[in-house]
Amino acid sequence: MMWNYPTMADGTKVPFRPSERPRISPWMRAHILERHQAAPEDRPEWPTKSKFPAEWNADRIIEAVDLTLADPGRPPARYGDKIRFERVVDGHVVRVQVRVDMEPPEIWNAYPVEREG
Repeated sequence: MMWNYPTMADGTKVPFRPSERPRISPWMRAHILERHQAAPEDRPEWPTKSKFPAEWNADRIIEAVDLTLADPGRPPARYGDKIRFERVVDGHVVRVQVRVDMEPPEIWNAYPVEREG
């Protein structure tokens, strides 16, 4: 795990270290899983939301989200009041957005964005 995040393209630094990263609250865990976990046929899905691989269970999804914040494979980037972290996990790009206009910063969302290669 890295000691500090790299400086963002706009020259600013992430306002916390990887070891001090926000943790996933119970509410955010439920939010991520409800919208982005591959759902069985008998549960309504969010059709426009990207889905984590069907073989990933809830614990694997949450591990991938935490790993993305702990050690992103790409430099973080600021988007308004959020910082975006990305990492490839098992061939899938995982994106985590953290709101930094809150004290303490909070995970705002996490989802897969694409499959690598």
